Amino acid sequence: MKIVLLLLLGGVVVALAVVAGCATSRKGYESPAYRVVLSAGAVEVRDYPALIVAQTSMVGAGGRSQNGGFMNLFHYITGANEGRKKLPMTTPVLVAANADSSAADTNAFMAFIMPGKYALGDLPQPAGTNVTLRRVEATRYAVRRFSGARDTAAQARESEALVRWMAARGYAPLDAPLYAFYDPPWTPGFLRRNEVLLRFQGGPAQP
Repeated sequence: MKIVLLLLLGGVVVALAVVAGCATSRKGYESPAYRVVLSAGAVEVRDYPALIVAQTSMVGAGGRSQNGGFMNLFHYITGANEGRKKLPMTTPVLVAANADSSAADTNAFMAFIMPGKYALGDLPQPAGTNVTLRRVEATRYAVRRFSGARDTAAQARESEALVRWMAARGYAPLDAPLYAFYDPPWTPGFLRRNEVLLRFQGGPAQP
């Protein structure tokens, strides 16, 4: 009986360590500041400031395009740029247009948000042509948070739920969903912070 209790206690300790480790890991990276103008369960309406992103095309099939896109961007921030300058990793990683779909979608991309202290002109130019830098203007998003899988089915389910939430309030998205992933792939699904964002105009006034 004591052995069983010790094993159970050990399992609880390990689980708590995993939870604490994942939370600490996420907090170790810079994330963009935003203003929450409405909170309704799993959905928030947020105003984001202008951001600078490093972006790469996600044309390709399945997980290979996700992995290839991530490595293009990772190589950029670790020195594949003019001056071989290293830049800090940030969260979240952004993915647009169901980039892990088997369909070749020329609008699909992955992006890293650049640290807030950099202006566009301060950043080193990427080496090669597979990464570009661009400014994303300040805008308003409806955002739905979810955990678990990040696959195409999960993306479709969560984006459809967000569209329904918006439609019930008379809001219309301006373009395709953007997905934000805050945690590394080895993070247990129930601990992951995933989000789907839809850009729109109007909505509630700022507080």
